[in-house]
Amino acid sequence: MTRIATPLKAWAQRFSFLLVVGMTFALMLMGSTDNRLIETLRSQVVDMTTPVLQTLSQPVHSVEQMVENVREIAELRQINADLRAENERLMAWHHRAQQLEAENTALRDMLNLVPEPDTRFVTARVVGDSGGAFVRSVLIAAGSEQESSAARRPWRARGWSAAWSRWQRTPRASCC
Repeated sequence: MTRIATPLKAWAQRFSFLLVVGMTFALMLMGSTDNRLIETLRSQVVDMTTPVLQTLSQPVHSVEQMVENVREIAELRQINADLRAENERLMAWHHRAQQLEAENTALRDMLNLVPEPDTRFVTARVVGDSGGAFVRSVLIAAGSEQESSAARRPWRARGWSAAWSRWQRTPRASCC
């Protein structure tokens, strides 16, 4: 019996690829014809194999999901390690900034430094513009409130108040 089965197996192994290719062409030819029997057979085969394929795909999907979760956990661990290293660097910079701030405060105390008043900006409209090659001057309309208030003139302490007063009293050409 084994004498007959062995040559038959060897023949089937040699020609199995050709047999599959031949069956494929035969199915394509039968599928190209508009045969009702082939269509019914195809739909029954699909109906029978669909639940089996869905049942077999569930463990594969679960394994894929588990692998994805493991990959995400590894990625999160790497991100966490990077964030810890960055946090350590930032803490070192924070410590250095505190040291520099303390040194800066000590140096200001040694020099008896008086801090400059806060700069205040006023939005105004340009009324006149008389620019030249070497001098650029602009006449602005900021309103009388900004001009008259002594609290809004931080340069008074620097000795500019006389120049400011003279500038206020000088006649200026109006535009338009």
